[in-house]
Amino acid sequence: MNNSNNKIQALKQAVKAYIKDGDHISIGGYTISRNPMACVHEIIRQKIKG
Repeated sequence: MNNSNNKIQALKQAVKAYIKDGDHISIGGYTISRNPMACVHEIIRQKIKG
């Protein structure tokens, strides 16, 4: 299997790579499974400011 096309990464690395201070983001989706909240908590952990 060719890993160069693998787009799956840990949430911690994804937030660090793609969300920067001052970015406007929209959180939505499967609120019952609380997946969006994991992303919100990671943004808070990394102290990213809006």
